[in-house]
Amino acid sequence: VKKQVRTLKATTAARILRSRKGFDTPAVTNHLLMVGPPGVGKTDTSGVVARTYWGLGILPKRDVFETSKEALAGPYVGDVETQTREFLAKSIGATVLFDEFGELLHGGYAGGDPIGQAIIGAIVPWMENNRDKAVFIAAGYPAACQKVIDSNGGLQGRFATTIVFDSYPPDKLIEIAHAILARSPGAFVEPGAFESVLLQPFTRFYNETKISEDGDTIRTIDELNNGRFVRNIVEKAQTVRDLRVLDSYGLDNLDLS
Repeated sequence: VKKQVRTLKATTAARILRSRKGFDTPAVTNHLLMVGPPGVGKTDTSGVVARTYWGLGILPKRDVFETSKEALAGPYVGDVETQTREFLAKSIGATVLFDEFGELLHGGYAGGDPIGQAIIGAIVPWMENNRDKAVFIAAGYPAACQKVIDSNGGLQGRFATTIVFDSYPPDKLIEIAHAILARSPGAFVEPGAFESVLLQPFTRFYNETKISEDGDTIRTIDELNNGRFVRNIVEKAQTVRDLRVLDSYGLDNLDLS
């Protein structure tokens, strides 16, 4: 992922330099696709992309405005489109991260998904009219995102760059656990403790897979949210530790003054 982001920065900077030197530079959209499972750093990477475009002078703001179908959904379809337009209007000059983009369209509706279609109907003209004023990042599973893109001709060709994220393998999950612990002052575990306790379940969660209706391969660790799952484990362990320490001294006799 880091290499993909560096490549994006290099090609964008080169395009700016060519333009400033007077060379013919065709207009290129800055909108991106970030495809992969949850909990693998798409939100953090969106922040890096936003700061990169801001630093290069492409965007006046380095803010990232996050949203999703769930966040924009209202009781009436007309409300959804209005709410989407208002959200996008305040995002001009900045970066939009649309999470779970592939969830915009669900089957089961006789005439299609009205809420998803209303959101797409607001997104498409905004992306075209503001392609040099804002950045739209669509994030989600690859096949699901492609299904949404294929559903509307206005979305096709809008994304110049795709950044691919993979599920975290067991050794990476262990590495994340150590990194989280290292950021906690005074916290430590016995050498090899994470490996002996977590490696086996992490391996099982990584190897267990299923295929979604859209054709995406989804691992159990993806459903558990990858890195966020590890953080929750470490934080839960710290909570249990704190309770054990306090219980050993007796909560009733504890003096924090």
